[in-house]
Amino acid sequence: MRNQRPTFEITNEIISQVMKTAELVGELTVLDRLAANSTWRRRNRVRMIYGSLALEQNALTLEQAMALTDGRRIIAPLKDIAEWKNAWEAYEDLARLDPFSIDALLDVHRTMMHSLEGEMGVFRPKKVNLVDESGQILHFGTLPDYYSKLVAELLDWVKNDEMPMLVKSCVFRYEFERIHPFANGTGRLSRLWHTLFLIKWNPLFAWIPVDAVIQERQKEYYKIINVSNDSGETVSYIRFLLASINTSLARVIDENERYEGCKSDGIVINVIDEKDENDVRMSDESDELKPPEDRTEEQMEGRNIPRWEEVQQFLSSHELVRNADIRTLFGVSPATANRILAGLATEGKLVKCHEGGHWAYRLRK
Repeated sequence: MRNQRPTFEITNEIISQVMKTAELVGELTVLDRLAANSTWRRRNRVRMIYGSLALEQNALTLEQAMALTDGRRIIAPLKDIAEWKNAWEAYEDLARLDPFSIDALLDVHRTMMHSLEGEMGVFRPKKVNLVDESGQILHFGTLPDYYSKLVAELLDWVKNDEMPMLVKSCVFRYEFERIHPFANGTGRLSRLWHTLFLIKWNPLFAWIPVDAVIQERQKEYYKIINVSNDSGETVSYIRFLLASINTSLARVIDENERYEGCKSDGIVINVIDEKDENDVRMSDESDELKPPEDRTEEQMEGRNIPRWEEVQQFLSSHELVRNADIRTLFGVSPATANRILAGLATEGKLVKCHEGGHWAYRLRK
C-alpha cells in the first residue's frame, strides 16, 4: 500500500456524508457547552467503550460498565470485567498514542489483552477467520507471514494518502479487520484505532461514542460486512460508518441544545441519562427563536413526499430510523425531526417501537 491504496470507490453519497460530518462538527464546535463537563466526558467514554465491547458479545450492561468506572463492585463474568478494565485503560491513554506506529498498536493490544486468553502485543502465529455471533465466517484471515508488512503498509497509506481522514479511518477499520493480525482483540483494536484517527482529524471525537450507535445496529453492521466481503467493494461499509458518525454527532448536538434550552429556562436536567431521544419538547418558542425550518414548517407541505421518499431510501438499508437520523438527513432541529416522524406514523407509514433503550420507527408491514 505504499504504492497503491486499498480498493474502494468514492461515491457522491460518501462525499455528501463527509460534507455532513464537517457541518455537524462545525455546529458542535460552536454550540458545545458540555465538552468542559467532566461528567459528560466520562459518560460518553463509557458509552464508547461499552458499544465496542458489546459488538464482541461482552455481557456487561451499560449500568454495570458505569459502576465499574465509578469503582463499584459488580457481579459479572471475570472475563467481561477484565475486558472492560483493559479497554478503559487503553482509551484513557488515547491522547499520547501515535496512530501511525506499529509499536504503539502492539502496546495497546498488550494492554487490552492483559490477563485474557491469547497472545499479548504480538501478531498471531497462525491463520484465524473472523466469524459473527452466529458462527458465520465474515472473512478469512491473512497468512501470518504477511501481518507485519500489511499492517505497516496500511498505516503508511493512512498517513500519506491525500484522501480525507474521515474516509481513510473507515477504510482502515475494514482493512485492518480483514488482515486480522491478532488471534484475539483485533476488532476491539480496530475500533479504538478508528477513534484515534477520528481524533487526529478533530479532537472532539475523543468524546463522541460512535460505536454506541453501531452497536445499536449490530445486525445491520454484520450484514454490511458480509455484503462488502461478497462483493469485494467497501462502499456500503464506508457509507454505514459515516452515517453512524453523523448520527452520533447529531445526538451530542441534541444533548447540547436540550441542556442549553433547559438551562435558559432555569430547569436542571441530566441530559446524559435521558433514554428517549425522540421525546424532545419545545415550550414557549417565539418565532424569533425558532430555526428557519420550524418557522416555515406550515408552508412546507410540499416537502412531505420527497421527505418520505428519503426516509424510505434510508430504511432500505437500515432496520430503524431515529430522531437523530432524521436530523442528519434533513438538517432540521430535534423538534422538527420529532414532528416528521410522528406525522409519518400518523399517516400509517411508520410504526413506533422501543429498541435498545430508545424510541425508534420502522416501516409498517
